[in-house]
Amino acid sequence: MNVTIALALYNGAGFIRELLDSLVLQTKPVTEVIASDDGSTDKTLDILAEYAGRLPLTVIRNPGKKGATWNFENALRSCHGEYVALCDQDDIWEPGKVERLLQGIKHASLVHSDASVIDHQGAIVAPSFSRQIHKQTRTEFKKLLFRNSVTGCTSMFRRELLDRALPFPEGLPVHDWWLALVAEKTTGITYVPETLTRYRQHGGNLFGNNDARGGTVSQAWQVLTGNPDWISAKLRPDLRAPLYHCVLENIQRLGLTAEEQQECRRLQNLIAQTLVSSGHTKRSLRSSVRAAWEIFRYSCF
Repeated sequence: MNVTIALALYNGAGFIRELLDSLVLQTKPVTEVIASDDGSTDKTLDILAEYAGRLPLTVIRNPGKKGATWNFENALRSCHGEYVALCDQDDIWEPGKVERLLQGIKHASLVHSDASVIDHQGAIVAPSFSRQIHKQTRTEFKKLLFRNSVTGCTSMFRRELLDRALPFPEGLPVHDWWLALVAEKTTGITYVPETLTRYRQHGGNLFGNNDARGGTVSQAWQVLTGNPDWISAKLRPDLRAPLYHCVLENIQRLGLTAEEQQECRRLQNLIAQTLVSSGHTKRSLRSSVRAAWEIFRYSCF
């Protein structure tokens, strides 16, 4: 079984050696590594060149900085393996990751796994990403619309999924959420409950106090008290609004049922209601809180 890794690069010199070393140590060697570079100005490409004899590397240089979603799409377009795995430049793969994902995909379009979380220095700050943030592993389409339960850097999918997923819709904010939605509407998603990736988060991006139930209660309080800054930061209407637009612009490509279309439009309306500024009325704020609570409640429970 041939496996291609799609790797997106941008100024990753600080961590790329650790990643590449972990790819070399895979118990199931990969067939190719497609690395799309988004205009790195550090030593990233020099470091990649050092691994030319140890990994089947192909480097694509983008014409200027295009952004993460475009960068991943550029890599995916050049993948030829029967299976494709997404890869972030600052993560570390456990030695059996490729082998276990191949075993776990079975008849599904996409498989994903749990991950441990490491900090800037590589120290483990959470042994299970899924448990730490109380992340659902269910992937029914309706659940996926509310919350993406597939972390891109833990996933592998069949190459033919790209025939349906590419090109990415114009304005798509995140690639892994889109790929998960397409996979669920193809032959489904399966989950391997093992930590096969060391998922690096940096500084302010660390997930903080989202620990299981305690974190959920704290977050629920933020929603119910109508904290607009928290709602904007955690429910991310800036991501959800364009994503739902992309979904509804691609009804035929996704093969959405009438019920799924209706649900997506309902979510569009809920997201629009959460966008309340401090100058709005109490009535508007109440409407925003109700909408935010509906999204939060369904995505967390």
